[in-house]
Amino acid sequence: MLLNQAARDRGVGFFARRFAAKEACAKALGTGVIERVGWQDIEISTDGSGAPKIALSGGALRRARRLAPKGSKITGHVSFATAKGMCIALAVIEARHPVCHQTPNR
Repeated sequence: MLLNQAARDRGVGFFARRFAAKEACAKALGTGVIERVGWQDIEISTDGSGAPKIALSGGALRRARRLAPKGSKITGHVSFATAKGMCIALAVIEARHPVCHQTPNR
C-alpha cells in the first residue's frame, strides 16, 4: 500500500526509470542482478542539477573493483528516458587509473 501511494505521488515512471537504470548498471558490471549483486547495492539518485547518478555499494562495488585495475577510481554514469509508456536506460561503469590520467610535465 505504501508503494502504491508513493507511486501515485511521484508517478510510476519515476520508479520505472530507476528500475531500468539499476538493471542497466548490473548488466554493465557483467552480472545482471544476482545474489552477489543485489538491487540494494545500486543506488540511483540525482545530483544538484537533477541529473541521474549511480552509487555502488556492497556486492556491486566489490564486482566493479574486481573488474577495474588496482587503484582505479570507479565512477558510474547513467542516462534514462521514457516515451509512450516505455523506459530505457544506459549505464557505463568507468574505471580511471590515476597513473594513466596524469598530465605530463612540460
